[in-house]
Amino acid sequence: MPDTVGPAIQREKSNKIVTILSGQSVSDSVFVGKRSDFGIILNGSAWTAADLGIQVSHDGTTFVTLTDVDGNAIRNKALPTGAAWARPNPCLYGESFPFSYVRFISLNTGTGAAENQGANRSLIICVGS
Repeated sequence: MPDTVGPAIQREKSNKIVTILSGQSVSDSVFVGKRSDFGIILNGSAWTAADLGIQVSHDGTTFVTLTDVDGNAIRNKALPTGAAWARPNPCLYGESFPFSYVRFISLNTGTGAAENQGANRSLIICVGS
């Protein structure tokens, strides 16, 4: 059967790794270049159960927590211990994303306070062109 949609569009992608260090709750930052097409892969073999929040910056130095229009922190809820996880743009799902840098924060599933990880945790950030 012929391809009625046309050829696939090839886009450049790069994978970047950020780490939440043992005993810490915030990752290092990654430059995403104001793109809405990025995603996260978590190899959860040792992830301490927590929500995953997002902090953003325009300059890579000053970060603020990304919130919805009601002021609630945008976070991916209740990532269980040991779970592998992947999510396309976990922030706004297709809306404009005007921030150049992101970093990730491990949050207590009940209180939303910072939740330290029990060992180094790496997240793969897949950034499209």
